[in-house]
Amino acid sequence: MDPTKRMTCEEALKHQWIVSQCHTEHKLDQKIIDNLGSYAGFGKFKRAALFAVAFVLGQGEIVKIRDAFEEIDVDANGFLTYKEFHQVLKENGVEEQKIKTLFSKLDHEKSGTIDYTEFIAAALEKRVYLDAEALADAFHEL
Repeated sequence: MDPTKRMTCEEALKHQWIVSQCHTEHKLDQKIIDNLGSYAGFGKFKRAALFAVAFVLGQGEIVKIRDAFEEIDVDANGFLTYKEFHQVLKENGVEEQKIKTLFSKLDHEKSGTIDYTEFIAAALEKRVYLDAEALADAFHEL
């Protein structure tokens, strides 16, 4: 095959067969959505502490959360825009006002996007962030 006549990666991803094999609905674990809601109700200090814990956690401890982040990050750029966040949470039955509140609380830097660590911090399960070793590691990072 002549390499100059091959499809580009972008063309291949838009090919009818690839498009037909992809799912259209982005399903999130309800526990992660609940954790995001809890996080939105936390004070600034607790949110900052969870951000520190999220920063030091190993990949093995956050596999499900990482997968959820990747599910929402439709354009795979490492940041969640409001449009991406809104679309996926809406597909998962979250109300409009709650989506706005969650996005506002998760966007620590008020950059208009949620980065990976911000999302991890918000979606952590209580058992993970109350782990003594994780807390000690986060404290030493500060």
